[in-house]
Amino acid sequence: MKNLIKAEWLKLSKSSVFKVLLFINLAAAILYMCTFPRTGYRGFRFGIAYCFYHTNIALIFTAAFLCEDFSNKSFGKSLLSGYSRKKILLAKVIIFWVGMVLLLSSFACSTTITSSLLNGFGMDLNMENCKNILFFIFCGILGCTSISSVMILFSTTIKSKIPTIMVFYLVFFPIEYLKNNYRFYENGDDILKFLKCTYVYQVNILYQNEDGIEFGFQPGIFFLVHIVTIIVTLVISLIIFEKTEFK
Repeated sequence: MKNLIKAEWLKLSKSSVFKVLLFINLAAAILYMCTFPRTGYRGFRFGIAYCFYHTNIALIFTAAFLCEDFSNKSFGKSLLSGYSRKKILLAKVIIFWVGMVLLLSSFACSTTITSSLLNGFGMDLNMENCKNILFFIFCGILGCTSISSVMILFSTTIKSKIPTIMVFYLVFFPIEYLKNNYRFYENGDDILKFLKCTYVYQVNILYQNEDGIEFGFQPGIFFLVHIVTIIVTLVISLIIFEKTEFK
């Protein structure tokens, strides 16, 4: 298992696509903060909560790091080396999570540093504010891991780059569109109220106001939804991976 993780980390560190995505994050953050000035604290929160941008970057990374291994038969080669399917997938998942968090962090750090240099951080770093910052970082990482797990499920099921990206768009962006354009699900039918438990809704609540933990954010629901999402998607991914034939 340790050797598999080392091999996946080496693959990530040498990935030209991953390096390009890190550079794009840096350039996009600097350009955006220079074009739309804000304080460092707002830039920090924007960097974590910009779901639309993160999703597009993540899908490119998913296609390059996960789907590529199905097309170039890397998984089959690992099986021939005597590793179990469970260990092969787990090693891939761990490093994929690491890569996704690094991509999220690179954009968030770049927006924070750029906007702080231009306009200051915008708030005192007292104990209460530091707790809120750490809490928001934790929520961002948890949401990033949750969405990553869904991408793992899609790529394991579909095994092809373009179809994986298309299917994720069909699932993610209708929710994003409803969240941004309609409020009828706030007190409407129960079938639509589930949108309030999604990452794209809850992280938007966290981002909207400038200080503190905002009204409408429900930590219990947020954590439960994402932990269940991570567990369920990984279990299903493993079941599918176990039944996949590698040539």
